[in-house]
Amino acid sequence: MFIRTLISCLAVSLGLVCASCAEPGSTKKEEIAHKKLMKEAYETGRQHRLQYIAAKRPVFRLKFRHQYPTMSEEEIEVLVDDAVEEGLREERQRLFGEPVISPPISCTSSRIGSSTYTDCN
Repeated sequence: MFIRTLISCLAVSLGLVCASCAEPGSTKKEEIAHKKLMKEAYETGRQHRLQYIAAKRPVFRLKFRHQYPTMSEEEIEVLVDDAVEEGLREERQRLFGEPVISPPISCTSSRIGSSTYTDCN
């Protein structure tokens, strides 16, 4: 029972299910314990996301600088943001087994002189 509650709380903290999961007929003490557990799970999920971002952002930045040496810092940051977002989706899938669904995106790139311009919708 504890494991199921912990998993459901982690699911709420990562935004996979809604937060209104208090069981009907539960006592006030149980509801307080449940809320405390929910807060702890939310904080754990938040810490996990922050640690992931802190660890991966510099790696992605370095990778893209080497891969695309002519790109501006702004363009590199867009690629880094997208890579971090995708990585967080994959982490969520790995932890909870949910399917990874990438948002639909349409990009076009054009090279003008020594610069590459990318337009994504």
